[in-house]
Amino acid sequence: MENVVEKKLTCEWLRLDAVNYAMQQNFVPVVHKLALRNETESDLTSITVRIISEPEFASEWTKTVDVIPAGQTVEIGAVPIGLSGSFLAGLTERLTGTLTLEATQGEELLFRESSPLTVLAYDQWAGLAVMPEMAAAFIMPNHPAVAKLIGEAAPYLEKWTGSPSFDAYQSRNPNRIRHQAAAIYAAIQAHQPTYCVAPASFEELGQRVRLPDAILSHRMGNCLDLTLLYAACLEAVGLHPLVVFTEGHAFAGIWLIQETFSESVQDDSSLLTKRLASGVHEISLVEATMLCSGSRSSYQEAEAEAVAHLAAPDQFFGFVDVKRARASAIRPLPIRIQTAGGFEIVEESQAPRVTGEAPAELTVHERPAEVAAIAVTKQKQWERKLLDLTLRNTLLSFRYTKSALPLLGTRLGELEDALAEGQEFQLLPKPSDWEQSIRSAELFRSMSKDHPLTALINEEFGHRRLRAEANERELADKAIHLYRSAKLSLEENGANTLYLALGLLKWYESPASELPRYAPIVLVPVELVRKSSRAGFILRARDEEPQINITLLEMLRQDFGSHIGGLDPLPRDEKGIDLGGIFTTIRHVIMNMPRWDIVETAILGLFSFSRFVMWNDIRSRSDDLARNKVVASLMAGRMEWEQPDTFPEAGQLDALFAPDRLLLPISADSSQITAVSAAGSDKSFVLHGPPGTGKSQTITNMIASALASGKTVLFVAEKMAALSVVQSRLESIGLGPFCLELHSNKSTKKAVLEQLRRTLETARTASPEDWRRQADRLAASRQELNGYVDSLHKPYGFGASLYEAITRYGKVKEAPAAIALDAGTVGGMTKDAYIAWTDLVRNLAVAGEAAGHPHGNAWSDAEASVYNPVMRTQVEERLATYLSALAGLQEAYRMVNALLAYPAEQPASADLERIDAAVRQLLEAPPAIAPGLLRAGDLDAAGSQVSAAIRHGRARDEAKALLLKRLASDALAYDAALALQEWKKAELQWFLPKLLKQNRIHKSLRSMALPGAALQKGETEQLLQQIIRYQTEAGALKQLEASAAPLLGAMWNHGEADWAAVEAAHSWTLALNDKLLQLYKDLPAARTARERLADLSAAAGAGAFSESNGASLAAYSKAFQAFVREEEQLSQLLKLNLEAMDGNRGEEPWFDYRARKAKGWQDHIGSLREWCSWRQVRERALAAGLAPVVSAYENGSLKHDEVLPSFERAWWKAAITFILETDPQLASFSGRLFEEKIKAFQETMEKFEQLTREEIAARLAANIPPIGTQAASSSEAGILLRAIRSGGRGLSLRKLFEQIPNLLNRLCPCVLMSPMSVAQYLDPKYAPFDLVVFDEASQLPTSEAVGAMARGRNVIVVGDPKQLPPTSFFSSAGGDESDDAVVPEDLESILDDCLALGMPQEHLLWHYRSRHESLIAFSNRHFYENKLLTFPSPSERQSSVKWHPVGGYYDRGKTKQNRAEAEAVVQEIARRLRDPELSRRSMGVVTFNSIQQTLIEDLLDDAYRREPELEQAASRLYEPIFVKNLENVQGDERDVILFSIGYGPDASGKVVLNFGPLNRDGGWRRLNVAVSRARHEMHVFSTLRADQLDVSRTRAEGVGALRSFLEYAEKGTAALGIGTGEADVRREGIETQIAEALEKEGYKVDLHVGTSGYRMDLAIVDPDRPDTYLLAVLCDGSGYKTGKTARDREVLRGQVLRQLGWTLHRVWSLDWLDNPEKELQRIMAAVKSAKERKAEAEDIRAGERESTCEGSSEEPVQESSMGANNGFNPAGSPDGEPNTPPASLETAAVQQADSMTANNRRRQPYRTASLEAVPFASEEFYSVNREPLVKEQIARVILEEGPISRPLLTRRVIQVWGMTRSGARIERHLSSLLASMKITSTEWDGIEFYWPEDAKPEGYAFYRVSEKESERRSAEELPPEEIANAVHDVLFVQGSLSAEDLVRETVKLLGYSRTGAALDKMLRSGIQEALRRGLASEEDGRVSYRAQQ
Repeated sequence: MENVVEKKLTCEWLRLDAVNYAMQQNFVPVVHKLALRNETESDLTSITVRIISEPEFASEWTKTVDVIPAGQTVEIGAVPIGLSGSFLAGLTERLTGTLTLEATQGEELLFRESSPLTVLAYDQWAGLAVMPEMAAAFIMPNHPAVAKLIGEAAPYLEKWTGSPSFDAYQSRNPNRIRHQAAAIYAAIQAHQPTYCVAPASFEELGQRVRLPDAILSHRMGNCLDLTLLYAACLEAVGLHPLVVFTEGHAFAGIWLIQETFSESVQDDSSLLTKRLASGVHEISLVEATMLCSGSRSSYQEAEAEAVAHLAAPDQFFGFVDVKRARASAIRPLPIRIQTAGGFEIVEESQAPRVTGEAPAELTVHERPAEVAAIAVTKQKQWERKLLDLTLRNTLLSFRYTKSALPLLGTRLGELEDALAEGQEFQLLPKPSDWEQSIRSAELFRSMSKDHPLTALINEEFGHRRLRAEANERELADKAIHLYRSAKLSLEENGANTLYLALGLLKWYESPASELPRYAPIVLVPVELVRKSSRAGFILRARDEEPQINITLLEMLRQDFGSHIGGLDPLPRDEKGIDLGGIFTTIRHVIMNMPRWDIVETAILGLFSFSRFVMWNDIRSRSDDLARNKVVASLMAGRMEWEQPDTFPEAGQLDALFAPDRLLLPISADSSQITAVSAAGSDKSFVLHGPPGTGKSQTITNMIASALASGKTVLFVAEKMAALSVVQSRLESIGLGPFCLELHSNKSTKKAVLEQLRRTLETARTASPEDWRRQADRLAASRQELNGYVDSLHKPYGFGASLYEAITRYGKVKEAPAAIALDAGTVGGMTKDAYIAWTDLVRNLAVAGEAAGHPHGNAWSDAEASVYNPVMRTQVEERLATYLSALAGLQEAYRMVNALLAYPAEQPASADLERIDAAVRQLLEAPPAIAPGLLRAGDLDAAGSQVSAAIRHGRARDEAKALLLKRLASDALAYDAALALQEWKKAELQWFLPKLLKQNRIHKSLRSMALPGAALQKGETEQLLQQIIRYQTEAGALKQLEASAAPLLGAMWNHGEADWAAVEAAHSWTLALNDKLLQLYKDLPAARTARERLADLSAAAGAGAFSESNGASLAAYSKAFQAFVREEEQLSQLLKLNLEAMDGNRGEEPWFDYRARKAKGWQDHIGSLREWCSWRQVRERALAAGLAPVVSAYENGSLKHDEVLPSFERAWWKAAITFILETDPQLASFSGRLFEEKIKAFQETMEKFEQLTREEIAARLAANIPPIGTQAASSSEAGILLRAIRSGGRGLSLRKLFEQIPNLLNRLCPCVLMSPMSVAQYLDPKYAPFDLVVFDEASQLPTSEAVGAMARGRNVIVVGDPKQLPPTSFFSSAGGDESDDAVVPEDLESILDDCLALGMPQEHLLWHYRSRHESLIAFSNRHFYENKLLTFPSPSERQSSVKWHPVGGYYDRGKTKQNRAEAEAVVQEIARRLRDPELSRRSMGVVTFNSIQQTLIEDLLDDAYRREPELEQAASRLYEPIFVKNLENVQGDERDVILFSIGYGPDASGKVVLNFGPLNRDGGWRRLNVAVSRARHEMHVFSTLRADQLDVSRTRAEGVGALRSFLEYAEKGTAALGIGTGEADVRREGIETQIAEALEKEGYKVDLHVGTSGYRMDLAIVDPDRPDTYLLAVLCDGSGYKTGKTARDREVLRGQVLRQLGWTLHRVWSLDWLDNPEKELQRIMAAVKSAKERKAEAEDIRAGERESTCEGSSEEPVQESSMGANNGFNPAGSPDGEPNTPPASLETAAVQQADSMTANNRRRQPYRTASLEAVPFASEEFYSVNREPLVKEQIARVILEEGPISRPLLTRRVIQVWGMTRSGARIERHLSSLLASMKITSTEWDGIEFYWPEDAKPEGYAFYRVSEKESERRSAEELPPEEIANAVHDVLFVQGSLSAEDLVRETVKLLGYSRTGAALDKMLRSGIQEALRRGLASEEDGRVSYRAQQ
């Protein structure tokens, strides 16, 4: 080796030590890495690098590097040196050469280094040390010798399979592939090569390999040569060979499936063993040396020999997968042949031939299908969640302990089949000759078939004997332990834990783990039978199904992502489970997991885990789970039942539930009562219980109410603390003896038996006599109180209640009382009508103000309501023309009045109209006027005469004209009347005289006929009548001539007047007279005017009169008509009411008035538009009925701003009047009297609650049987007594409960348990509970809850979904949740799951914990939607959440602590402990994480050590100080909470938004828990400020909530803002008026104090302490109304507020309405009194502080109600020992038994009927006359002895008749008598029983016992109904009995000394009757007590 002295350049090169042709062929670089480093301070450029070889087995390699920077390294990487193929091919022996590396820069040599290199011969393999996969290069499938061998193998293949074709994997049949491999094996074996020993350590150092031609030609080879030859043949036919290396040996293998390994070289033998296993058969191994001469071994024997090499894992080196090596470009060596010129490389091909026998067929199981996820049911999910996946579980990490007994043998499948067929096996120890065998390094042995003891074990198996891997002593000890433990588990838990584990999975936690773990695969439930102590044990299967290790499957799924399907339930074959298929399935899954394997062994052992009992409870109860409606719904993911109307309306609670119907031993608010009522109505639901809402109190009421109703209750809580709270409450109300606590699975038998003993001794008390009376009184009082609030707040049709009316009236009371509304009208209106009225009134005022004012407005006479600009123009024009027309009319009137002489100088409008009518009448005068008629004094009489003359004149002229048409004028004088008389007489005569007379008359008329007029005889009579008519009218007119002629004057014309002209003159005269009468309105004046007109017309003549006066008359008419037109047009425009307008004229002349009006309109034309608007509103107001408002406004009584207030005052006053008239009770209301009623209600309720507790206890005590010495030993009572006396020796609690199910339900109908203890102690056969209640359900996983849930008929899930879920942030989460895609996973808890179902839900809303509202305000607003009803405190003006900014930092990078905060917290604790006043309150510390928690605990301990007084002070607190983190603080509360945020800026000021648990989904829940723990104060210590949190950078809700909380702590309630709907909460009432009045008196007042749904109406600030309130004033407004029940309003609110420190004063709205001044004085007096009391209290507290300071060494008095110890000692005494020794139980029971008869209403003495003997002969018995007597006797016997049997009845009756025996005659007679009587009868087994009239068979509740032996009835004479009642009483005492024991005990009770066949028969009939009537139930041969419904 040569180096350059001066080192400018250094080189590093990595190279091989040896090289051969195979490497060259497969491109193996000789130099793997080359790096050049510049050691100078300047760059090196143009560096040439060369590598040369010596001898020249490689070509020279050169590379130039442009630059190598100073001090830097340049890496060239692998160097592709070209090896000389010809050189290497010709090399027959190894030689040592040299590689030289040179680096130069120009001519300067910078570096030179030489290294030796071994060059191997062509056929030399380098060994496993250098690239072991190179062994594949020496497998030469293309060698001619290989082809020859294949040709030789074909006949073998054809012989065995019928086909000589080597089709490789085309058939996909492992057997076909194996046949091909065997054929090649046979072909090589036929050459019988000689074996030669391989060189030592050849596998490490390598060797020369004989190539195929050398082996065949020389017939010689070692294991490697033959293995490579065999592999080459396999590869040549397309198969995938393997080459396996062990220490000093090599052999071949073959893939039987078309597969390869992931890497070319493997060193894990399990990869082979798993694939070699029976049922898998994916690989076959072959021992190549068995091909050599001297061996005739078959292929199968060669296989067995090869497999044997794997039995020694420590000698296994590894193997090469040839196919995988080929894929990595490892090519086979080419064929090398010798030629004259040297060696040449050629390709040869020959067809091989093979011969040999066919191997046996293999059994191959199907490969399991690959799935992404396994579909699992809900039940399976629950089971999985209960599994223990830690290594503590023996089902995952099995350990060799005394609970495990390994069995010898490999025939696992046969063993399982035999057990499945019911065969039994005797357990024997292992053979003694195996004692000295050395145990393998493996923990468990897998027996090999060639083991020397295999035959023995197989033989024993045939004889049904199993050998254990234990000596005789070990076997005895382990078997006894297994036997006893399994038996105990069955008794204690009801679960089998003894299994036969078949197969173990060997697994590793990680690839780096060295310790293997073993997990059972298949678990067969078995039992050990011990027939005698010396006979040993028998193993047999239990009647349960074998199961896969579900824990293992779940671990594989969660930790390794392996989904194994098809194993749950297990696959089966014809005899049992398919064990081979199961193992195959698992092997396929773990195939690629290094070192994992299945150990096929059998182990008998105990397999269980912490929650095994719950897991087993669910797994074995599929049907029970499905029958429960809630669990079935959870399984289905939807509601499986309908439950309408789950919860009553809270406001209807008092009406729906009388006090004696819903028994509440503890006071409850309406939300709690709603939940209790739903629970009592057999409903299932979710109850939300936010912090401090009385959850445990509600549960207690639920339980008590259910127990009072005769129901059984199972209360389930995960935590003992939650259970203890409820238990202590039940104890405090007297129900402790009836509630059995079994929370822990470690509950002592002694404590439980002592509890049952105490319950048995509980005295039976009668129901309180006063309870019912107090219930009625309470109901009446409640009804009265509710009646007031209902009446006060009852909404009426007009949209308001009385309270609202009073409030609204108070606001406007000072408005003018100018409007009066009718109370009835207002009462009958709707709210919409009121709103419409209010809107109209408001609009009225607005419009009136805009128009000026309606009173005295210029436009007041205009009614126009529609305005437009055109209208204004028209009005202006019309006004101008109107004034002109008015002036013209005035002038025309002056002129015409000279003619008419109208007396009025200034006529009115009507006058002018009447004048116009008269004028127009004059202008219409006819040509001829009758002056006489016009002048007539009595115009009516004159007119009548003229009218008559006209009528007769016209009739005469008409008759005359008719006659003269046919007759001459002479006929007018003809005596027609006489002629007509004669004519009619002739009508009565005989024909001839008639004819003669009538002819004569006709002839006389005909003589007067006009020429040409032919008169017919038939017309004679008609003509005569016409003549008579004429003569009559002419006569009448003649008579009128004297009177009519003067009136008509010249118009009379001697009776021949022109009657039309006369009529016209007559009509005109009458019309004129009418007009004049209308004008003058006086008859004389009108007659005078008429006479004057007559005189004028008579003097001048009609024509002259018209000429002289017509112009003035016409001018007036024209002027008037013009005026009327103008007036009409103006009136239409302005809608003038002229009549109304003129009515306001007064004494002003009309023409002046009208002119003034018109001019005023002209002057105010600009306000016309506003006036029209006013008129519009006015019209609507009037139409709506608002005339009183319009009137008051228009008459000037109201100003503009007074209109609406005055209206509202009138409205609300009318509304109040209407309501008080409707409800007289409200009218007579007195606040003082009402407060007395409230006080009486409170007292009654307190007393009733106590009586209710006594009533419930009495009801439950009545169910306790009076057990005495008479208890049958087999009865439930006997079993319990025996257990109590013996202390339960030899009897587990579960077994005890199984034996006394009925008695236990009666003694303790309420059981308090955890989910674990439910599964452990309650057998699924136990009668379902009527109600199951879960507490803290938000922390209870569904998987743990469903087992208990399925044990109930109805379920109530109580919890808060806004608090912590079951999982913890600090525990590792695990599990692959990919199953979600198949079946939805559980939510976090049973509460979440039930809510997701959509189960009915109710919320508890009243928050009681926080003594200051600010402590819960944040949670209420942010997490509970402000729905919690919280109560303000007197110090509400300041927050009790205190902000303490701390100057420090969060040590994020190191300790994860915030020391500054921790020190501040500890300082605050110390400060409080030192202060006597502050130290009265308990304290707790909450941190965000356990690290900060630990730091504070450490610092607090240091403080205690420095100041021991602090620790003493802490010990005196009534509650200990706790320091907890978010995860474990739920359920705790303290007076003062110190909150350390912990997280914050680090030392550099950076804030990282990682807040541990808050960053998780639902992290805000933890914050909610943390900030709701305080009762009085919360102090927040933080280095972090809200403004440092940028929530936009995170989506975590918890972080956003933290920011809001920090802001709240800093700023107080102002940071909360105002929530939606709070305006409704703050609705004003009379408190606003009271506040205004108080402020006028100088008081500072706050309204609606509070932050939640409940607000204090009014609070008066203390002037001396402005941050507190002095007095609260409560009104009966909306806040009062929100109280849903009388208890809410009148009791609970007051109690809570007084407890918070308030002084309360009430003001009733009706009192305020009646006399507000008086109420104001009362308030001020209350303020003064409160101030005085407050000063006195301060003085007292100051004195207490002084005394405390003086005597600080004394223990402080614990006054807080929260300081009570909630612990519960079930034993009843401090040390847990029974208060009464067991021996006293019998005495007490005997005393109870002695009182049983007196207390039992069922048992009655049997009295025989006493009948007097009759003084008659026996024959009289049949006499009809004696039938009434006999019937009377029958009736009397039935009355006194009934129910009575027919034989006994007969005997009683006939005895008094002197007869001793009955007969057919007697029976017939009695039958007839009985048939005639109406008697109730029943029949049983052919015997009739007769019943008294007042006894009903179905409801008969007694049994009778004879006190005298002589009166005792025979068996047949006992009615089954009586026997049934006796049976019921026996069972009441005994609980349950077998039928035989029940018969025996009933015989005793009925007074019989012994039983017999007849009595036994009747008693069994009675038992059947008891079963039929529901008095008992029967199961498994035992008859049990059932309470009578």
